[in-house]
Parts: sequence; structure tokens; C-alpha cells
Amino acid sequence: MGKRMVAGLLLAFSISASASAPGDDVIERILEVSGMQGYLSGLPAQIVANAQKSVDAGAMPESFRENLAKIYSRSYPNGLFIDEVTEALRADYDRTRYEHLLKMFSSPLVKKMTSLESRPMAAEDLRKFIAGLSANPPSPERMALIRRMDSVTQTSTMIARVELSSTDSNALLKYGVCGSDTDQAKQEIEQKKMEIMKSARQAAASILLYAYRDATDSELENYLAICEDGGNRKIWEVMQNAVQDAFTKAGRQEISDLRQYLESSSPGNPKFATPCGKDSEMVVRSVSEPKIVPEPKIAPVVHQVRHRARDLRKCLDLGNDESIIRCAERGRK
Repeated sequence: MGKRMVAGLLLAFSISASASAPGDDVIERILEVSGMQGYLSGLPAQIVANAQKSVDAGAMPESFRENLAKIYSRSYPNGLFIDEVTEALRADYDRTRYEHLLKMFSSPLVKKMTSLESRPMAAEDLRKFIAGLSANPPSPERMALIRRMDSVTQTSTMIARVELSSTDSNALLKYGVCGSDTDQAKQEIEQKKMEIMKSARQAAASILLYAYRDATDSELENYLAICEDGGNRKIWEVMQNAVQDAFTKAGRQEISDLRQYLESSSPGNPKFATPCGKDSEMVVRSVSEPKIVPEPKIAPVVHQVRHRARDLRKCLDLGNDESIIRCAERGRK
């Protein structure tokens, strides 16, 4: 058998092995019917928009704002969260537990509750609803159910994570590379995080009350019983931990890339701080429109868990049999 044929067989095996894992159909169905597929897919764009909105870029040159946008987009690429969650569910996959959860999602009650969760939430309608709560406050029993639902869905945690995702990078922009490590900056960051967590809990309660406004207490209680079931709860925790891991990785990437950009000595790059040193002072410098802002040298974050097989086909374009075999073997690891 020729080397090229061997390489082709190795490549074909790699493609078939990576194209689909056991339980992928069940996992994708769970993500779809639970609403997580749509939510996680749209999360990167929401985070990038929030990061850009949170930056006081009024005095910054347009080219600098564009480079910030590139850093945020590369740190939170499309597919970041859905790929991380899918891989985590693959690692945790147990056919009995996962098919049981999928069966629960097919019940009339869960279908109703997930449809309530996925309804469009107009900002003006939400504001009116919240304003009306002072005149018609929910009962203690209703609030107890809402707190349990927040514990299961981690709504307040997700709200906080989105807001917190830009806190450290904003400190870098405000205080500079050296200044962000000062006690003053750290104290301000911690204070900001505490405020975000408090407001996130309040926002989550209002959002959940609004989302489930057409559900009775009895329906919420029965829905929670399904969600809090041991096996089902574990699956939710796997997804939530995967989302947290994705946030952590993306946050590190964002700070690393932003530091690299701010520390760059290329002509025209805005400088916010004096060179770091033992006696350096915290200085926030104003910036003027640079003549040339070079493209930042940022290593892109690649999230292609589902599409790794497609990349392996490039092996066949290599010039010789040995190279093809080595490329195909690497793709199997």
C-alpha cells in the first residue's frame, strides 16, 4: 500500500472519528430545547458590545477604538461558549441521565416554561413591570421560588459575568499597565465588582419575575423539582462550569492582548503609563490622533472543536507523502 494511500486512510479515520462523538445528537437537542443553544451563541456579541460601551472612548482616536474592538472580538469569538459547553457535556455524557433530561424537556410543563424563558424581553416592558412591583410586590412564597430558580439557572451570575468581563481591561485603560497594579486601582476594581454583584442579584430577580409572570407558583414549584433533580442538576452544573471556564480563558486572553498593545513601543501607539519600574508613578496620559497605528500583533484564539476535521483536509495539500502522514497523525491526537 503506497504512502499516499496510507495518509489518505489516516486522514479519513481522523475525520470520521472527530466528526461526531457518542451522544452528540442528544447533547445538541438538549442545548436546543433548553434555549441554551441560542443564548450561548449570542453571548460573545453581547459581551463585546458591553465592553465597547463600558469604555470611555470619547477622547480616544478612532484607530485606537478600532484596535480595542479587535481585541475584544478575538478574545470572545463566535462559538466560544457553545463549543466549551458542548465539549464539557461530551466529557460528562451518560446516556441514561441525558436521555432522561431530554425526556423531561419534552413534557408540556417544561415546554411551557422554556417558551416563557425564550420570549423576547422588550426593555420598556421590563421597566414598566419593575415599576409596578412597588405597588404590587410579589409574595414571600413567590420570591422564594424565584431565588431557587436563580440558583438553578445562575441568572444573576451570568449577568455579573458579562458586566465583570470588562472590569479589569477598563482598569488597564484608566490607570495604565503599571498603574493598574496599584492599591488605589485594586481597591476601585474590587469596589466595582461588589457593586456589579449586588446589582446583578437585583436585576436577576426582576428578570425572572418578569419571565415567569404567566406561570403559577405550582408550575414553578414543579418545574424546579425537575431542574433540581440530582441527575438533571449535575448537567446544569457542567454547563455552568464550562461557561465559567470560557469566561476565564477569554478574560486572560483579553488582558494579555491589551497589555501587549499598550506596552507596544511602535510609533503612534497611545501610551497610558510611564515605563514600569520600582519608582514609577501612576500616570494617565491623554492621547492624540496617531499618524499610523499598526495592526496589533495578537495571536487569535481558535475555537474550532466541531470543525477540526475540516482543517485536516489541508494535509492532502502538502508536497510529499511523509508530510501528509505526519499531518494526518497529528490531527488524530
